[in-house]
Amino acid sequence: MKVFKHRVPLSPIILILGICLFHINTFGQWTQQNSTIITHLQCVDFLNANIGLAGGNDLVKTVDSGTTWDTISYTGPQAFYNNGNVYYGVKVISNSIFIAAGWNVWNNEAVIMKTVDSGVNWTMPYQGSFGSGIQDLYFRNNSIGFAVGINGLILKTTDGGLSWVPQISGTSQSLFSITFSDNMHGYIAGDNVIITTSDGGLNWTTAVFSDVGQCISGTQDSIAYMAGVNKLWKTSNFGST
Repeated sequence: MKVFKHRVPLSPIILILGICLFHINTFGQWTQQNSTIITHLQCVDFLNANIGLAGGNDLVKTVDSGTTWDTISYTGPQAFYNNGNVYYGVKVISNSIFIAAGWNVWNNEAVIMKTVDSGVNWTMPYQGSFGSGIQDLYFRNNSIGFAVGINGLILKTTDGGLSWVPQISGTSQSLFSITFSDNMHGYIAGDNVIITTSDGGLNWTTAVFSDVGQCISGTQDSIAYMAGVNKLWKTSNFGST
């Protein structure tokens, strides 16, 4: 059976309703939302203050700032296939264009799905080989995006998810999270590896790491942070050390 890294479920979805003011005795307020489903959700993305998409064992969307969430009912040629997908990354490109990436349980393979009609019909721009799976999805803008996953998988799109091209990662380890701090510098956290790029994802450099990074985030300079089990790491030189 395929084993994916554990992620804290996002279901029921929680959204920020208050602004955290950084002084003593002031805390941000989080309010539980009704997602209409009882299965785990792994990821969420918002286009604006109103339109959002969350994914996991299913896909749910909101058009009213998270007040209500509706489960996407699949129709079209990919309907049966979609019902076997588990999603680990979603992207809302426009009011009607959504991208969802993850793993299909029926065929044990990576999948990337795309809809241009708010989830009514879906196409499958990418279908991986047996034993593959996608763990994270990141878009620098509405055209350029990346997906990472099992067996050192790195994919790149330059046309808004219509097509995906494999990149050379230099590893067969599982990759769990990807981020960019600017148009050139990107970071990937994985199982005993950290992968970086300084040319926008044209080339990737893999370094052995003595732990497992599960989530990574870069700032607008040379600083990036990576989180793992009971640990947090920081780099101040674009991931060199």
